[in-house]
Amino acid sequence: MRTTSILSFFVITILFSAASASAQGRIEGQITDAESGEALPGVVVQLRGTALGASTDINGHYALTRVPAGSYTLDAALIGYRAAEHSVEIEAGSTASLDLQIQPSPIHLNEVLVQSERALSAASSSTVRHFDLEVRPKRSAHQMLQLVPGLIIAQHAGGGKAEQVFLRGFDADHGTDVAISVDGMPVNMVSHGHGQGYADLHFLIPDVVEQVDVFKGPYSAQYGNLATAGAVSFRTRDHLDANMLRLEGGQFNSCKFTMLYQLPLANPNQSAYFAGNFYNTDGPVDSPQGFQRANLFAKVHTHLSERSTLTLDLSAFSSAWDASGQIPQRAIANGLIDRWGSIDDLEGGTTGRRNANLTFRAKGSNNS
Repeated sequence: MRTTSILSFFVITILFSAASASAQGRIEGQITDAESGEALPGVVVQLRGTALGASTDINGHYALTRVPAGSYTLDAALIGYRAAEHSVEIEAGSTASLDLQIQPSPIHLNEVLVQSERALSAASSSTVRHFDLEVRPKRSAHQMLQLVPGLIIAQHAGGGKAEQVFLRGFDADHGTDVAISVDGMPVNMVSHGHGQGYADLHFLIPDVVEQVDVFKGPYSAQYGNLATAGAVSFRTRDHLDANMLRLEGGQFNSCKFTMLYQLPLANPNQSAYFAGNFYNTDGPVDSPQGFQRANLFAKVHTHLSERSTLTLDLSAFSSAWDASGQIPQRAIANGLIDRWGSIDDLEGGTTGRRNANLTFRAKGSNNS
């Protein structure tokens, strides 16, 4: 009895499917370019108001199956062509052939700006990209130099002194053999107790730096006789993308406060902003160094004409600290002090710098 019921169910299902299939039809055809007559692949074909659709193959052919009998509107669309529609009548068990030609319709896009980074001039020069300056952590302008392959910095005397620079293995001491500039203003001091060309970059707030260009080797005559091992050129931003207030903290009573503020000027050809930075730390040494550094920076930039600009930079910085000094190896070996100890923990000092930099740029008719 059970077997008979199953067979009856299958027979009814097959008969129902056959009846349904006989009540359906099919649409097929080819879609071509109305101007060239070429077959168009990828044209989207759909029966309006239903979920039935397909796309043309490489020869422009399409087919819609199991279409219930009735009257429909067939839509055809392809990017770069005008959408087309056509009425079609489907009879039960029949196939309707419908070929379409669609007209090309150009797409008008808005202006597209293609921009690329400036190519490096040679293997002996490089540019620290804007992206690297954004994603790499940095506490000082000196640390930006470490983004350049072959350039290493070192620090002693508690952080208030200019870092030592090593470029391609050349010991440039505290910058005495590397010509450093900020917006064209020389940083190196030609008369200093640490040597001719001493370069202290601690007055520069890292967040206002837009680009760093590095020239390795004594090949760049425009940087003068201090570029024995190379030259570094910093460029600050003409305007800020956004205002910022940031507070950081860490070990050894370290804290850092940074502020950037863009003045809201009505004239789009003018820009002015302020930046401030304060840094404090005791360092990892046994005797706290009490290092404090304060920085201020302001920049005004204006377009005098289409071919000339005037820029004024003003900056000031001051720092004070107690350094543990350089210690003898024998004092550590004898257990007199550990590696974080000191013989004289007052080898610190105070330092500061004030800058005023006025820059006028003009281009001649032939970009001179």
